[in-house]
Amino acid sequence: MSTKGYRFPLVFGLLALVAGALALPVAASAQSTMHLDLMQFSTGVPDKAAPTWPVNGSSWRELYPVFSTIHRQDDKIDIDHNLEVSGGDYILLRTGTLLPVWYRIAWAGPTYFLAVPGGGSRAYEPLIQNPPGVGPVGELWREIYPTYGVIGNVTAWSDANASATVDLNDTITIGGGSFVVEQVGLDAFIEEGDPIRAEGGTWGAVKALYEGK
Repeated sequence: MSTKGYRFPLVFGLLALVAGALALPVAASAQSTMHLDLMQFSTGVPDKAAPTWPVNGSSWRELYPVFSTIHRQDDKIDIDHNLEVSGGDYILLRTGTLLPVWYRIAWAGPTYFLAVPGGGSRAYEPLIQNPPGVGPVGELWREIYPTYGVIGNVTAWSDANASATVDLNDTITIGGGSFVVEQVGLDAFIEEGDPIRAEGGTWGAVKALYEGK
């Protein structure tokens, strides 16, 4: 019996299987998103300097959606090999006794913690940044904690130590109020999803997978 009539369904079926396999990490990336801050308790991150990767074992504090949950960095993949935490890189995080989970970094940059008069603090991340040395006036900052998503315009800045960057004890005016900077940290917006190395997303890799190689 001839098998010619079955070739096209077989080919299309295999292509659909491959497409589904390659699409899985994309779907997984939508499962969970978080905003994290590298635990430093200092102003060790210049606000417009490229953030370098911390060593494995470092702790990250969740800012949103569950504030102050601690995640330990077990591993990383520096996709562009620039030694910097940047969009497209991957980080493996372990939370408590749970199994570690891979996340893709969608964005990385500064987090500004502003002291609230009477106690407490607010955490902000910039949506629009001026060039280095210009200062933050005119930038749009999004509040991450305690209320996520409120966007304010920086209308004034007092550079306490004349460093030309937002730093400890500077004063920021945003949303009609003036606040003292108590910390500048490294912020990372991450999305859940297994990493795909460049050499992994190829027909040869998929073919080898289904051939058991």
